[in-house]
Amino acid sequence: MENETTISGLDELLTAFQKLPVAMEKEAVSPGVEKAAEVMVAAAKQRTKRSQVHKHHQKYGHRPGFLHDSIESKKLKSEGAVSILVGCRKEAFYAPYLEKGTRRMKATPFLRPAFQESKEEAEAAAVSIIRENLEKAIESARKTNP
Repeated sequence: MENETTISGLDELLTAFQKLPVAMEKEAVSPGVEKAAEVMVAAAKQRTKRSQVHKHHQKYGHRPGFLHDSIESKKLKSEGAVSILVGCRKEAFYAPYLEKGTRRMKATPFLRPAFQESKEEAEAAAVSIIRENLEKAIESARKTNP
């Protein structure tokens, strides 16, 4: 993915992260990042036409709505960070051609515009869930370590 978003202005959260064990950090952050990915997947699906399948692709078993249904999020394995990729399954091999165009076909981007349109909503959703989970984790830690 070429587009990224950064959550800024959360110094209190970063300070709280430093106090929490790594496992607790992942429990607090992962659901927030997953929610942000859900928002972006929904925005990308909204930008695809259910009938957006060229006759050529039907011979590969792609039916109308295949591109729409192939948009998903996938959790990436990384140490010390929670990363989720939003994109199309590899069976929708023509997605990059639609997104960027070819020399014979005009681009009809759906992922990049969806990212741009939904990044603030996704960020807000992630921050809300992360804050909530951190507050629960801190409260739980206070109860176990008075």
